[in-house]
Amino acid sequence: MDTMPPLQDSVSGAGVLLVDTEAREVVLVQDHTDLYNDCGGQMQRKSLFNCGTSSIAAACASRQSAASASASTGRDRLVLETAANELKEETRGIVSVPTSILQRCDHVTLAHRPGRCYRSYILHLPFSQGLCQAFSKTNVSMLPECYQESSDLARFPIQQFVDALAARPDGSNDDGSALIRSARTSDGRLVPLHTRGARVIAAALAQGLLIPGHGGSQTSV
Repeated sequence: MDTMPPLQDSVSGAGVLLVDTEAREVVLVQDHTDLYNDCGGQMQRKSLFNCGTSSIAAACASRQSAASASASTGRDRLVLETAANELKEETRGIVSVPTSILQRCDHVTLAHRPGRCYRSYILHLPFSQGLCQAFSKTNVSMLPECYQESSDLARFPIQQFVDALAARPDGSNDDGSALIRSARTSDGRLVPLHTRGARVIAAALAQGLLIPGHGGSQTSV
């Protein structure tokens, strides 16, 4: 499945999808919409940059690792900085990585709305099993307002998404994300997923970026 938007589209948002390589789970945040999503948001400056001319977009289009992409230009740095900042804010500062790490990650780029696209970096790390508990124990009142938009952090076994997307009819032209608009957390709760988060997961699975050894690269710090 080709998730690259038309070349005239511009990156208007960026984020990070957390993948626990050992537990084979994705970690999603319950954001201000009360839905579970990847950690991301709109670009933090008014300028929008063409994703059809950057080396990062070219790497995505050919399904190559972003490790070879250059972040030397201002537009690429802004995309990476937005993703890194959104990750730190939405996890209440618990997960924070430099842009140099995200630069080495694979990513998916999705058509967001006419003329705009959204990029999510796939970050593989062996996260502590206490990650979600640490999030819930954070004293929110002591954090800046931008760190208070998320209300929960939850783990989701990847296999359920693999199984759901495998049930798509042969020849289906859609990305299958409608099949994973709800999912079970690792502790058994059935919760709703944000459309964007479902699309990011579906695209990452289609490109073999979620399960180690099934395409993509594994990034660690």
